[in-house]
Formats: sequence, C-alpha cells, structure tokens
Amino acid sequence: MNAEIVEWSDVDNYVSKIYSVFKNQKFSGDYGIPRGGLVLATMVSHLLDIPLLQAPCKDCLIIDDIADSGKTLEIYKEKGYTITTMFYFNKSIITPDVWCYEKKDKWIIFPWEKKCIE
Repeated sequence: MNAEIVEWSDVDNYVSKIYSVFKNQKFSGDYGIPRGGLVLATMVSHLLDIPLLQAPCKDCLIIDDIADSGKTLEIYKEKGYTITTMFYFNKSIITPDVWCYEKKDKWIIFPWEKKCIE
C-alpha cells in the first residue's frame, strides 16, 4: 500500500496551529465531520474551550481530517462556515480556511486508524 502514516506528533502540530489561529475568535462550538474529524474536533474543543457539537450550528467551526475531493465539505463552505482540515489536496473543489499539511497522491493513515491495518 502506498500510504503516508500520520503520527500523533503531526496531529498535535495541527491542533496547536488551529489553537494559535483561532484562540481569539468566538465560535459557538466545533463540529467534527464523522469519522475523520471527530478526534480532531474533540482535541480542538478542549484547547479552545468550546463545546463539541453533535450537529453544525450558527457560528461554529467545521473540522475534518482531509479536504480530498472536497465533496463532503462543499455544503459547509456554501453555507459560510469556517472550515479547517488537517490535510488539503490541491485537487479539492473547496479550499479550507485553515489547513496544515498538503496531501500528496498517497493514502493517509491516521494514528487512530493504524490498528485497522495491522
């Protein structure tokens, strides 16, 4: 498998970046796109001291692991939400407001997925 393995230190770097970018912004909470965005949204909600939402609502931050094709995130962009992803693929139909790493042509395996492939 041609894959890029993401380490917890990469996740920590992303979450730290999100904190530094948004620490002075007021959000009603954050919503993690299931499944990839849930872990990240939980971590960000703790750092920003905002609620982890079960559904998106007005003035919330949308979090996902990857903007790959962008189709999952397209509706949130159209509705004007602030979107952040850990990875961004330059062929995505949307560009997140904030992203940390550029996705290449490799499959991404996150630390919370590793046991699934071992």
